[in-house]
Amino acid sequence: MLHESTHLDTVAEPATGGVDTSLALALMRQLTQPVILMDPDGRVTQINAAGMACLAAAIAAVPTGRYWWELWPHADREELHAALADASEGETMRITLNCKRAMSSIATLTPIEDDAGRVVKILCVLRA
Repeated sequence: MLHESTHLDTVAEPATGGVDTSLALALMRQLTQPVILMDPDGRVTQINAAGMACLAAAIAAVPTGRYWWELWPHADREELHAALADASEGETMRITLNCKRAMSSIATLTPIEDDAGRVVKILCVLRA
């Protein structure tokens, strides 16, 4: 169970348990860049503290059940959907998020595969 002091907002249970999940969550807590973990369909499952701080101006609460593209209301939805679809097929994608801010963000979408090679999660790391 996660406590508030972990600075990682869990909005759904991870797809797998055990050591792999614990390692992934520990790494997300330590990263200073905003990190979003989502299902291949784009549903957000975890966001680290830096991600929540980045999104604070755009959303009022933890995005429970929301889709990744809903977090970026000013970005091009077709471009977001296309990048997510390619990442869900196993490609690492980079996309510029022009979100009406002083500086654009670059999102890198990295597929996370299970032992059988199926994409089970998408890791999104944001950089200014």
